[in-house]
Amino acid sequence: MDTETFDNMAGGCSWVRDAEALGFVARDGAYHLNGTCLRLDRGWRTLTVARPETKGDPLRGQLGRPGLWKTVSVGRGRHVSVQRVWELPPMALEGASEDVDGGGQDAPRSAFQAALSWALATADGQTPEGWRGPPLHEVEAAIPPGAMTVRKGDLIHQGTLICTPDRLALVFPVLNRIPADLPAWRRKWLDAVLADAQTQWRLVRLGVAGANGSASVQAEVDLTGVPPALVEGMVKSSLAALQWVVQWLLRSADFIVDTRVASKALESA
Repeated sequence: MDTETFDNMAGGCSWVRDAEALGFVARDGAYHLNGTCLRLDRGWRTLTVARPETKGDPLRGQLGRPGLWKTVSVGRGRHVSVQRVWELPPMALEGASEDVDGGGQDAPRSAFQAALSWALATADGQTPEGWRGPPLHEVEAAIPPGAMTVRKGDLIHQGTLICTPDRLALVFPVLNRIPADLPAWRRKWLDAVLADAQTQWRLVRLGVAGANGSASVQAEVDLTGVPPALVEGMVKSSLAALQWVVQWLLRSADFIVDTRVASKALESA
């Protein structure tokens, strides 16, 4: 695919110019920079690390890391590997100013360029230098009524907003506790369902927090480092994604860890 065709798929080339201004180079229907690959995928701007890793656990070691990067499974059966991805929802750019900072020589000049700079700065798990979290009232104003509560039948889970000078995140419980004596086959099914959800649904990361009898499952979107122009759009997009993923998981996860309910089908699978 040539660059012109790729630009047309994007509905215009302003975001392409933004990517090129940061050093991305067009090749093979995508844009590449330092081992990352940028594509437009059904309106979402996605970055992936070029080469999947043959080893790794998509549910461990990523909760609390700054930014949108998460680990997903690639392939099937014995040929599964893991890959790190960063996904920017279309809503994040809606209403954001084209000129986000007035344009210092090295500063991002558009909302998308600022978003890409955020992605690159957090790729190694670090908070962008000089970033400070937005005021609490600004974040709360972007949260729709009822969006911090997820209901699925008789299951009700309350989310948490973390808004401090050095971190911005939205966190929802999926399982408040994983029984310490959970049979291995149930734990295997739980991990498989969580990994599938993390791979299938965008933006949200899932992970196991704690250990032994205090272990729990959390869903989060970490917005640490988000550019000021994207705060409102990212908060709304993140809550919509979290609502969907947590609702999708609640019943399945609760059933898997409920040892009072026998399941010959799952045990023998």
